[in-house]
Amino acid sequence: MRNSFFLQNLKTVDVTRFDSVLAQAPAPTVSSRYTFIPTTRVLDILADYGWTPTKISETKTRKPEMKGFQKHIVRLMNNELNQSIGVQGSIPQIVVTNAHAGTAAFNLSIGLLEKVCLNGLVVERGNHDEANSFSIRHQGFNDAVVEEKIKTLGAEMPSVLAQIDSFRGITLTRNEQRAFAEAAIELRFDGEKYAVQPDELLMVRHSEQSAPTLWNTFNVVQEAVIQGGVTQRRKNGTRIHSRRITGIDADLRLNRALWRLTERMAQLK
Repeated sequence: MRNSFFLQNLKTVDVTRFDSVLAQAPAPTVSSRYTFIPTTRVLDILADYGWTPTKISETKTRKPEMKGFQKHIVRLMNNELNQSIGVQGSIPQIVVTNAHAGTAAFNLSIGLLEKVCLNGLVVERGNHDEANSFSIRHQGFNDAVVEEKIKTLGAEMPSVLAQIDSFRGITLTRNEQRAFAEAAIELRFDGEKYAVQPDELLMVRHSEQSAPTLWNTFNVVQEAVIQGGVTQRRKNGTRIHSRRITGIDADLRLNRALWRLTERMAQLK
């Protein structure tokens, strides 16, 4: 009952607040060969399959001519699917990324929302299985391709949730947790400028994540890496705290890299 209440109360985001999502034409800087993919059209197709947007963000731009055409990311949830597959702590999402200035391909990926911390994750299997993420060039866009991939992503979600269950069943020693955190430090921080202790990334912020499982370790480290607040020591001994990751590209890169790191740890165990 509590799980159902949580799912039903994840609010749909107002897409009209984001100019890049509403764009009905590409940036004037692109060539005539560029095929425009309206994000609103993709969201309409997703809506036909029960997917509604729950979070949207767009990159900042200082160029007035690029305003409304910049890269953006939309996270969507399907309440009917969630109920049918009986989601627990991790809610499957479809993640849409797009841009209207020729700077990025259109992409659909499987994402996750972790209910304990509301972290937005992105799934990328270590074998680069295209069933979990796909990009198409703007020149090759058509509705039928999008519909096919939406169905494929939806069919893959039970497998992803089963993989998460396997991560929950793996217990790590403290040394293994530190090894995981050390690998994550290399992904996020500049070791030439700052020293970061693994235990800084392993500070548990939510009591539900206190058990030393691989899944909890992944989520604790992911939150520290993305949300910031990690103590970094300069060579002169002074300290600063890391900032929150706000860039779309950096967020996706780190999330995917951390997912692959988790898969590798599972294989080692």
